[in-house]
Amino acid sequence: MVATLTKVLSDSMYWRLMMLSLLLVSVVLANAAVASPVASSTQAINANPTASLNKVGAGQMDYLFWSIYKAEYYLDSEINQTTLTVAQKLSHESTRALKIEYLRTIESEALVKATAEQWQLLGYSQNKIDQWVTPLKVIWPNVESGSTLTVKVTPQGASQFYFNNALIGQVQDAQFGQAFLSIWLSEKTSEPELRQQLLGLRK
Repeated sequence: MVATLTKVLSDSMYWRLMMLSLLLVSVVLANAAVASPVASSTQAINANPTASLNKVGAGQMDYLFWSIYKAEYYLDSEINQTTLTVAQKLSHESTRALKIEYLRTIESEALVKATAEQWQLLGYSQNKIDQWVTPLKVIWPNVESGSTLTVKVTPQGASQFYFNNALIGQVQDAQFGQAFLSIWLSEKTSEPELRQQLLGLRK
């Protein structure tokens, strides 16, 4: 009788420990999924995000005596750009991409802060800005001279970010993609000359 009771208790403890272990593993995996902006199946993706696109225009951002970055704007290669109006070049109905090559070392925190400030200048609500910067704090890395950061906005509304041609994360919000590109392409941009160059209106 004692031996049987001991076996029952041992079996019960064993299954309790097994369930506790499974629970701990589930919690760890859940936290890892939240912290990682890109699923493991896509972390190895390394391809030129603008390979299937055509360049519309390019320019460089300078501040006083410093060169900050070079920028390039791309559209679907199937589109005949010679007949496009400005509105068509900005249309969300086609795939668009903005590639930035940095010429200086900049921490990700500074990049996110500058992005939020530009959105404020464009008149977006603080609630929207807070919502949009949240994934950027996770996705964006520090950059140095020669680093490239590319955003590819699909017609379906996904904004895919590539760091040195490697996919590092995406934001599934159609408004986000439009707002992000507006920093450079809106008529209200803080850099109107760069906008002209990116849209191919000025060399």
